[in-house]
Amino acid sequence: MSLPPSYSYSEFNRPIEPVDSLPSYTTGAEMRPLPCPLQHGSPPLLRIDLTQECRERESFDLGDIVHGHLVVVPRTPLQLTRLVVVFGYDEVVKQHRWVSDTVTCKFGRLNEYIVPRSSFPQTSPERSEDGAALLMPGFEYSFPFALQVPELQVESNCKHDSAQAVQLHQRLPPSLGSPPDRNIPAENIENNDARVSYKLVATARTPNQLETRFQVTEYLYVVPSYAALRRAPAHLYTKRFDVRPRDFLRRGGFRGVVEMKLDGAAAIVIRGAPTVATLVLTATPASPGLPPPDIAEIFVKLAAFTEYLNEPPKCNTFGLAVPALNTSQWVFSASQLVIPLKLKLPQARVITPTFVSCIVERRYTLTVSVVLRDHSILALEPADQV
Repeated sequence: MSLPPSYSYSEFNRPIEPVDSLPSYTTGAEMRPLPCPLQHGSPPLLRIDLTQECRERESFDLGDIVHGHLVVVPRTPLQLTRLVVVFGYDEVVKQHRWVSDTVTCKFGRLNEYIVPRSSFPQTSPERSEDGAALLMPGFEYSFPFALQVPELQVESNCKHDSAQAVQLHQRLPPSLGSPPDRNIPAENIENNDARVSYKLVATARTPNQLETRFQVTEYLYVVPSYAALRRAPAHLYTKRFDVRPRDFLRRGGFRGVVEMKLDGAAAIVIRGAPTVATLVLTATPASPGLPPPDIAEIFVKLAAFTEYLNEPPKCNTFGLAVPALNTSQWVFSASQLVIPLKLKLPQARVITPTFVSCIVERRYTLTVSVVLRDHSILALEPADQV
């Protein structure tokens, strides 16, 4: 049996080893006097100060931590009973009608942080009202907070009856379009008719609920990195074309069938290394001895369709760069040409991951076009995911 350590007087009489510095201990809340005179006018009564790390982030992903401080700067003595910050998103779509537009809104509540009452400044009982903390003018009060981007939202955020729809809609939709007070046309679909805006909403409450409560909003850009939504088994996208020269007087032109196959383009990544797809062209001449078709160029286009309610889909189109074409790679024995296509998406915020939410859906179509020398166009349009 092991005995406990000795607790004799000599054990407590040992000299304390010196240390260079002691760790700082704090409740997290800070109170600082304001500079006098104030610079740049009076500060807002309530604001959200994100940390530098969060301010410099291009976007937030699943599991990321959003942290900063809630800052209160009272202009008069302020009784404070509650300080909270809520993390969520607005989903807004607009339907155009003859008389007036119809706007449908949904707020998805994801997380919240309530500042502990123990972090409030200590107040004398005779000066407090309903246990409220008294914040004095001339000071800036700062309270830290931290919130996490959840992997899924709660089921109650979806009002659909289908269990499959609820499970699908639990995924967080990506940010789409720009917030109403930051109208940026380059980030919007047509007329900004559909948008998803993530935000932090901080609220300071006073004892009298009839008084105006103070509220401030900070918008965030969120791009969740879910696995692709596989709606069908992966397969080759194939299409056959009956090719006839447009110039009937021209001799020696290719006549026959060209088959296009595209593999590896079922899902295109938004960031990181390009998605490498393979385009295979197989030419079957109508008669022996005919050379393969003469190809002028290949171009790739991505079409983004945003659908909501009963409105026609809104479409945004983007061109994708492709490598220079080398038609000398034709394998004449098999009349086949294999072309690797590195699909690199342009870095535009209007390009979001494929998603389905309660009221908005984003889907994509990839168009691979082969232009022959006689200006004939062979186009393959697979449904795609980003």
